[in-house]
Amino acid sequence: MKNIWVLKQLTMAQNFEFWAFIVILYYNQKTNKMAKEHTIKKTRKGRETLVTGDLERMKSYFGYTLECGASWNRKINQNPKTIKSFVKNLQMSYEETEGACYERTSIELI
Repeated sequence: MKNIWVLKQLTMAQNFEFWAFIVILYYNQKTNKMAKEHTIKKTRKGRETLVTGDLERMKSYFGYTLECGASWNRKINQNPKTIKSFVKNLQMSYEETEGACYERTSIELI
């Protein structure tokens, strides 16, 4: 690797996140493929949140929501292979976990 940075006093979570990033970067350099960036718009109670990243980052960001949805509905895939499948499973997870909530969360791929 060309760029090596000195890390001082990182927390365990930051250290893990850094090394996971390095492994993904190394893998992408070996295969000469860059991970495709996607943007998901999450709308809840009139507020919009944009989350940008590759599919693996999205799985880790929304992992708990997918896990909760899968605990209620076994048809929800916690490890989808495509971004369209991920968005569909994430929307199903929000629908399962929010139940009869008046203002539901909506997910949209931009």
